[in-house]
Amino acid sequence: MSKRRKALKAVNLEQQRQQLLEDTFEARRRLHESFGRVEPYVFGKIVNPAMMGGPEWPNWRQAHWMIHRTNSTMIISDGLSDACQHSYPENPTGFGFEVYIETKDAADLLNKTISDVIPSWLYQVVDAVSQSCAEYHELLLERLAEHTYLSQEVVLSPNLLPRQYQNPANHTAAVILGIPSPDIPAWFEAPGGRVRLMSVKLISQADLQRMLARPGAGRTELAEQFIKDGSCHFSSIAS
Repeated sequence: MSKRRKALKAVNLEQQRQQLLEDTFEARRRLHESFGRVEPYVFGKIVNPAMMGGPEWPNWRQAHWMIHRTNSTMIISDGLSDACQHSYPENPTGFGFEVYIETKDAADLLNKTISDVIPSWLYQVVDAVSQSCAEYHELLLERLAEHTYLSQEVVLSPNLLPRQYQNPANHTAAVILGIPSPDIPAWFEAPGGRVRLMSVKLISQADLQRMLARPGAGRTELAEQFIKDGSCHFSSIAS
């Protein structure tokens, strides 16, 4: 193939990718609006973390949206399922997932500005998980093929959470990924294919220790306990 034909093919592929990105943005927007009232401004960072050695998202862009629901507030990632800029058309849904956190005890965030919400535990937890999932997305997808639920620990700012939720020694907090929501679908059909919607459940340090005490079974038992007691995927730091 001549250099000219290769160049034209690359241009055509990029045009296709850009159109797919626009269609995907619109599909996610409609999805978010079906959940509740979406804040008009997206959560983004002045400097992309990838420029400072952080994980790169599929289309470079890293963002989150806050959605006010009837009795809860949720923040959801926006960009982990973008068509990959370096490997299109092989990965039309990027990493193939978006992550979200939902709480019933963040009523104080209802009328706050973005600058007020960004320091909040709700945003900081889901942002840390988003970055971790982006960095280790290949391993995460492998584990999701084997397990219903996953867990991880993320490093947060010191004293962001009450001591029962954050290890004071290393500032980490623990979460379980993938506990089903009663009314948020586990998947949605994006223009490029199916995308997983993965919940983030903040758990206490005591729950973390109980989970670690029973390798393999502990995580499933804890997740099923949350489903049974009705707290499901919801996160809370209320005492």
